[in-house]
Amino acid sequence: MIMICLIILFFVLVPEESTSATNQDFLFSFAVLSDIHIQSFDRQSHQLFLRSLEDHKSISPQSSLLILNGDLTDGFDHDYRKLKELLRRVPHPNLFATMGNHDYYQLWDRRHFGKKLNPSWSSEKANKLFLSHFKYNQVFHDTWLNGCHFIFLSGERYRDVDKSVGESAYLSKEQLRWLEERLRDKPSHPDNEMIPTFVFLHQPIENTISASDEGLFNILDNVKRQVFLFSGHTHQDLEQPEAVSNGHIHMIKSGSVRNVLRDKNKVDKSESLAVEVYRNRIIIKKREHLKRRWILPHTIIDLRNSQVPPLDTISSEVNP
Repeated sequence: MIMICLIILFFVLVPEESTSATNQDFLFSFAVLSDIHIQSFDRQSHQLFLRSLEDHKSISPQSSLLILNGDLTDGFDHDYRKLKELLRRVPHPNLFATMGNHDYYQLWDRRHFGKKLNPSWSSEKANKLFLSHFKYNQVFHDTWLNGCHFIFLSGERYRDVDKSVGESAYLSKEQLRWLEERLRDKPSHPDNEMIPTFVFLHQPIENTISASDEGLFNILDNVKRQVFLFSGHTHQDLEQPEAVSNGHIHMIKSGSVRNVLRDKNKVDKSESLAVEVYRNRIIIKKREHLKRRWILPHTIIDLRNSQVPPLDTISSEVNP
């Protein structure tokens, strides 16, 4: 695990009315939901997830992507089936997902949860179950939208393989090599090689374990453009923002749809992010779904001040 000294990111904060997407430089928007924790028997998890989907559909009907950033389920097939059933109820844009630590929880003996592992289940089986439901070739994958690169990472093993993993994300040498290669990929537009890259991993960067000496932070640090790393896991109330930066790496907490925490105490909220991408700025909007309200002020990151060339509109298509 890498200890990193982080500098609080300087953001421009503005009221809601100043961030209208009617400007001609608007490119696209996407939603980031983390920690939905769908269990087949847990009706509250169903209700909260449906409410968040309906709310995002209302506030951003033209959104291009729906990203579920880990802790989708408790790792059982019937949980994934319930998740897919709920998704069918509400129209939504193209879906991309990552694995979180809870998606390995079929590994726990339910009679001795947290104390004894289930010998009939494994990290490998958990990976295969996730892949079977989302039709990916591997638990890390990517896509492009309007010349912007979206990269999705996942922890690949749990405590059955290595007890020291705990609840952290284990990133294999294969995944880290793949990440380095993807970060060298060129945007489809030759005039915009420095457009931002969006990376998604359930656990924050301080809760990762790398199988390579070249850890996640160092790999991202070698990229010569703005990188936005979205994470969940902590369930931290978005009223207590922890957006931080280390140079060109911006780390954004994406909240929690299920079980929001403030000072380690559960609060009656359900939160996620709506992100708007413009030619030369990014607006991150924090949303509370129970009262259908914005958590103000919005966060604007001016890419021109970050020494990144303006974005151009290229294509509205998403490559699955």
